Amino acid sequence: MRNHILFLTLFLFGFIGGCLPAPVSPTPSNVAHTKKGSAAFRRSGEQMVVEVTLNRTVRTHFLVDTGAGLTMIPSAAARELGITLHAKLPTVPVQTVANVIHVPLVVLDSVEVGGMEVKDLTVAVHDVPIFDPYLPGPLGLLGRNFLGNFRVEIDLNEGFLRLEKR
Repeated sequence: MRNHILFLTLFLFGFIGGCLPAPVSPTPSNVAHTKKGSAAFRRSGEQMVVEVTLNRTVRTHFLVDTGAGLTMIPSAAARELGITLHAKLPTVPVQTVANVIHVPLVVLDSVEVGGMEVKDLTVAVHDVPIFDPYLPGPLGLLGRNFLGNFRVEIDLNEGFLRLEKR
């Protein structure tokens, strides 16, 4: 039952996050100059997990979530980046199964996947529930405020997420 509630929470975050505009969207000038890149992904059922580099220093793993409007980083990554979460940070409401929670927002200098970087990206800080014990954790979510800067191709046969600058 708990796993079903966690799955529904994740699903609802993607649905609600997809309905809300990202508070700050990167402009085309915020996308690095490289035109194309690719990242190998690990599959777990229908989930795809890619390695992401935050602020050019912290490497972590994110679920690729084309339904989420906003990219989300785990709290452990925020701590490793030296981000202090406090009450004065802006928040975004997220509907869970039980209630609405307010998730803090921060702006990262850069988020990079497969050689493709977006600068000054607003992200939420929240721990995504992990359903598969074989996935590396904690995980973030790679949402449309990152992915929308690129033409995205998912190669299921080869296991690559390909990104091309728009």
